[in-house]
Amino acid sequence: MPAFKDSSGREWLVRLSAPLINDVRKELDTDLVSLSDPVFAKLLDFALLVNVLWVLVRKQATAAGITDVQFGESLVGDSLDGASEALVDAVLDFFPLRIRQTMRALAKQDTTTKNAAMDLLNETFSDPMKQAAMMANQKQNLQRLLDRLMPSNGATVSPDSLDALPTTGPLPNSG
Repeated sequence: MPAFKDSSGREWLVRLSAPLINDVRKELDTDLVSLSDPVFAKLLDFALLVNVLWVLVRKQATAAGITDVQFGESLVGDSLDGASEALVDAVLDFFPLRIRQTMRALAKQDTTTKNAAMDLLNETFSDPMKQAAMMANQKQNLQRLLDRLMPSNGATVSPDSLDALPTTGPLPNSG
């Protein structure tokens, strides 16, 4: 049975059952076993992950005198990795063999892809040449945005026209 340890060293067993799946659906509007809408990407929301885990281990926690707040406070940092892996394993274990085999293969490929992406990001952020290239790209993007906001032909931009500008999130912090 999949298990994980929280930051206080307590071990939690994670097992899915139809009643627990229904509890998660009702309480968190999250379907752990939907084949059409895999839940794993949603569980990158670590607050949702902790809440799902609480529903699944609530009986264990209650028996140990642990509240939902204490449980949530004990899932930080590295303990989230183990908790996430245990939940994925529990979800996969719930399925019949043929589906489970396919889902495990997909999960393994997903993990491999994510690890490769993280390695690439870490490599990029530790390489001064790549950092300089990223900074130059960010400066070019910022300059293009400023040029659109303050055209050199003397025209002004109305606040209403700002709504038409594409947004891709907050501007990078250059200082």
